[in-house]
Amino acid sequence: MDKRAEIVDRTGRNVDRRAEIVDRTSRIVESTDQSTDRRVRATDRAAKIVDRALEIVDRAAKIVDRALEIVDRAAKIVDRALEIVYRAAKIVDRAAKIVDRALEIVDRTAKIVDRTQNRRIESSKRRLPTPKRKINRQNRKPIFA
Repeated sequence: MDKRAEIVDRTGRNVDRRAEIVDRTSRIVESTDQSTDRRVRATDRAAKIVDRALEIVDRAAKIVDRALEIVDRAAKIVDRALEIVYRAAKIVDRAAKIVDRALEIVDRTAKIVDRTQNRRIESSKRRLPTPKRKINRQNRKPIFA
């Protein structure tokens, strides 16, 4: 019976060791489960954060699209304004040419008028006789007629 007692004793110790191993394993499994639960909760939180970030990015993209539409409209308005300014510049240029031409005509006319006046003055100097003296009988002063 010694052998049987020894075998039973060894078997009991083996069972105890296995029970300890099972106990440690169950604690490890439990700890792993808790870690897994924490990881799952953290993953859920991260997923919620990512979803919220995607919503924000989507809103921002919509805002950027709207801003680009506004910029496009503004560019069209500026383009149209530049066309109008260009046309106005052409009109101003034509008007300036007309004014230059008119000033040339006025200058020529002024020269002609000056020449004509100079001729009249010269001719009037030649033609005018010396004025006759008439005496006003009332106050006895000479009058040039």
